[in-house]
Amino acid sequence: MIYTEKTKRALKLSFEAHKDQVDKSGLPYVFHPFHLAEQMAEEECVVVALLHDVVEDTDYTINQIREMDFGDNMIKALECMTHEEGVPYMDYVRKIRSNPIATHVKLADLTHNSDLTRLNREPNKQDLRRIKKYAKAMRILLDKEEHNDVFKDGVSNAIYGLAIGDALGVPFEFMDRGSFECNEMTGYGTHNQPAGTWSDDTSMAIATAKSLKDNSGMVNIEDITDNYQLWADEDDFNANGYLFDIGNATSEALKTGMPQTGEYSNGNGSLMRILPLAFVDCTDDEIRAVSAITHGHEISMKACVIYVHIARRLLAGETIQEIIPTLKYEKPFDILDHIDQLDISDIRSGGYVVDTLEAALWCLAKYDNFRDTVLAAVNLGDDTDTTGAVAGGLAGIVYGLDSDFAKHCMTLLKNKELIEECI
Repeated sequence: MIYTEKTKRALKLSFEAHKDQVDKSGLPYVFHPFHLAEQMAEEECVVVALLHDVVEDTDYTINQIREMDFGDNMIKALECMTHEEGVPYMDYVRKIRSNPIATHVKLADLTHNSDLTRLNREPNKQDLRRIKKYAKAMRILLDKEEHNDVFKDGVSNAIYGLAIGDALGVPFEFMDRGSFECNEMTGYGTHNQPAGTWSDDTSMAIATAKSLKDNSGMVNIEDITDNYQLWADEDDFNANGYLFDIGNATSEALKTGMPQTGEYSNGNGSLMRILPLAFVDCTDDEIRAVSAITHGHEISMKACVIYVHIARRLLAGETIQEIIPTLKYEKPFDILDHIDQLDISDIRSGGYVVDTLEAALWCLAKYDNFRDTVLAAVNLGDDTDTTGAVAGGLAGIVYGLDSDFAKHCMTLLKNKELIEECI
């Protein structure tokens, strides 16, 4: 550790701020920032290492530390390293990447926190999930082909989960809740399609994924739109080679080249295809722009942003039970923060985008495995394929597709070759 006037003051402040705190093994927490500081070779990095958790984990504020005259560079780095409440973890990590001092200290922080020998016990599933999250964060900070790595790591489970939920729901679309019971992958019914046939939900999701893949993880609105046009006009991106289902707002938007922006154009047609954006480093404005290819009303665009944020947090290892209480939004999204407390009679499952988002989150919160989650979504009735798809994508992220149910559904799923090509 370098000893200067500033590092000595930072050392004293770190000790005072953390003196009553312990880590997961019961040792004084201050050992952690001391350990990081000893690895730093420059004064600014030593100060930031010593103080990196002070604002986040103690009663000190950034303004109080600013008044201690450590210098603008160190204050900016500390601001980057302070994880603000409600900010998804990987978005917080991406912010750190913009600051060289913060990046250097955070890499040391993640390395130390990934050392399971510090636990003085056998690691549990939560510990291993946390290590996986830290490994992903380190890839982002090191900027080692983040787009391709992250996309490949989880997108398969998410998109196949979406496709399974979609295909399960296709035979029952528009049927009232309670008038049927879906227990397995079946066929025919509403659209007279063979078992395993997925609909516009999966078609547009893989069209989105294909564009992201072709553009190295970058959002290219023109290219995504072209893929949607190929699907709608040329029968591309379809399960059986032809289109059999398309929403009114989507159809009109693709025909006219103009997004549907009316209040009554808030169907779930953009929410059902937005999941691939959770796997690339895109902004909220880019998520909104992808929604607005067809659905340009504020409600539809906001629903897509919320859904992508939730998917990213699930990918980072948070549970849906941890996420739900943090979903503090104004109407019409104001019940998301207690959606898990509602009865099934309170859950609507029609084509309105808010209803679909609520229904998918409710199913994910109520059940603890892939099978029950997607079947519950379909059995809500009405817009069964889209509710199944939106819930299935998240369930694929959380549970993977290793269960016997998921494996059986995969054997029946149509045109997996096309899905694989797109992801």
